Amino acid sequence: MENDNYEGHFHRGEEAMKRHDFDEAWECFQAALTCNPSSAQALNKLGVILCHRAEYEEAIKYFTQALENDPMLAAAYNNMGNAHLELKRYDAAKVYYEKALALNPDYASAHHNLGVVYRRQGNYLKAVPQIKKGQRLEERRQRQNMTPKEKMIGLIGVVIIAVIVVAIMLLISR
Repeated sequence: MENDNYEGHFHRGEEAMKRHDFDEAWECFQAALTCNPSSAQALNKLGVILCHRAEYEEAIKYFTQALENDPMLAAAYNNMGNAHLELKRYDAAKVYYEKALALNPDYASAHHNLGVVYRRQGNYLKAVPQIKKGQRLEERRQRQNMTPKEKMIGLIGVVIIAVIVVAIMLLISR
């Protein structure tokens, strides 16, 4: 039953979330859900909006329903962990982050969030590696998503720095 209306509503919801217009996003994802009532993605996004509104218990209901519809949706496990983290249910949050990582071992946010759980539990030996791994994965993701223009600007920057270093070395050697 998924159709173009679903895709359009969902896309507009994502755009509204990027603008932090959570009221519009809510309406769009609800409309998407009307078009496709079993959409785990739309349910997950509605749960995220509820988390932004600090309605964590209600968000957990949406994440639960999303996971019932798609038990392979790593983002819903991560977001479920976030809701439990905000409610200071650290053991539950840890379980959900670990489930997200079992589905996607390179999930930067889940690594970071698991590190936050460990830190709040006072386990810094486990916290630091998780947070660092999350940062490395996120930096890699950002590099992979760079546009050709951004890559060219970065390359030009490296070349300029290399020229400056060579010029300084030539000046020093005289």
